[in-house]
Amino acid sequence: QVVGDSSSHSSFRPEARMEDDRAVVLLPRKGGTLVIELTLQDSDWMVNDVAVESHDEKDRVRSTKRMARILKSTGEFLTGYEAENREQMQPWCTEVFYRNSIAVGDFSTAPLPVGRLLSSPYHVRVHDDQADLMFDIDDMTYMLTLAEPSSDGLSSAIHPYQVSEVTIYEADGKQVKRMSAVFTTQAMVQIFSQALATGDLARLKQTSTSDFNLQVWDHLDDELLASLPLDEIEVAAPQIVATQFQGPLTEVTVTQGTRALTYILRESRGRITVDDVLLPVVHRPASMKQNLRALIPVYAMARAIYAHDFTTVRRTSSRTLDRLAWQPLGEVPDLGVDIIQHLTAPVSALSMTEDRAELILGDDNWGTRLTLTQVDDQFVVDDALFITGPDASQQVDLKSAGRLNLAQQSDQ
Repeated sequence: QVVGDSSSHSSFRPEARMEDDRAVVLLPRKGGTLVIELTLQDSDWMVNDVAVESHDEKDRVRSTKRMARILKSTGEFLTGYEAENREQMQPWCTEVFYRNSIAVGDFSTAPLPVGRLLSSPYHVRVHDDQADLMFDIDDMTYMLTLAEPSSDGLSSAIHPYQVSEVTIYEADGKQVKRMSAVFTTQAMVQIFSQALATGDLARLKQTSTSDFNLQVWDHLDDELLASLPLDEIEVAAPQIVATQFQGPLTEVTVTQGTRALTYILRESRGRITVDDVLLPVVHRPASMKQNLRALIPVYAMARAIYAHDFTTVRRTSSRTLDRLAWQPLGEVPDLGVDIIQHLTAPVSALSMTEDRAELILGDDNWGTRLTLTQVDDQFVVDDALFITGPDASQQVDLKSAGRLNLAQQSDQ
């Protein structure tokens, strides 16, 4: 199959070319030419390699020696994968692919029909420093990418080809799964969830996209992170239910404790990190990123009021609120309510636009309604209505209280 069929309509006229201790014999075949490379060893000519020149690219074989090395590495890799024998697979994988994918991956999440792969027809594309070996099985295509190792001054034939990636094309290419992405995604979800459970802010930053850091983690410290309400994310190891690949985005649905969550990961510059987590919530966005963007300035203000940190109170406020409520007084006024408890009441609802957010904490009998506005890349508190009962007399608006205090000061 490798060398092709001989032509029954042409005479067998081999052509030989010789130079010193090397020779090339060209044999006409159906659709192309069989090229046999020989070397002189002692007094005997020995076949060194065989190639097939063909008019059809898929039938072209540039080197059967190279092809044998490719198939050998493929067979060893697949056999080890079926047995889940990582030690057996290691010599047949590139260092990066083994360390980041094979050594840590859950093989059950990327099953390969090894028996059918080893017995199925294949197509090969050989490039300068790598080869792609493709198998079409049912409505799926499996492609193993193998890297030709650096010779390091020695003959490259001594070194085996090594698998650097496995790509699975499903449903006519609409769904593409790279094994490295599958296994890296699994590890990243586990690391991120553990960091969130333990309040490891440094690790959260390492495993998050630049946008997630810019919008959320860069505005937190360890203490503020620990105070945020994240009841929807239980302290439990996530169990992966499904993984959906959409170009650079990957959605990983998990069960975590009693809840179903979806981790959104994004690939950028070859690195996969967490961009968001979708929460099982009602009356507010599912995005954890958006929820935290709204909650961070509120909890930062509550902590600052508790610590009598008036500078941070002003920094977490809009210019209008600062001008009306904080600047004239130089302190947090006594509004007749426990501001800290009101600012940290349970979240009931959140609605957001591009530059504003309405956050409801507690309920109509006891809680807070906050308006936030965006300044640069983060939200700040623009107003707050503190509620201690359903009547208007039991509700205090922060801006209105500021205006009243300002008027009273002017009258004195």
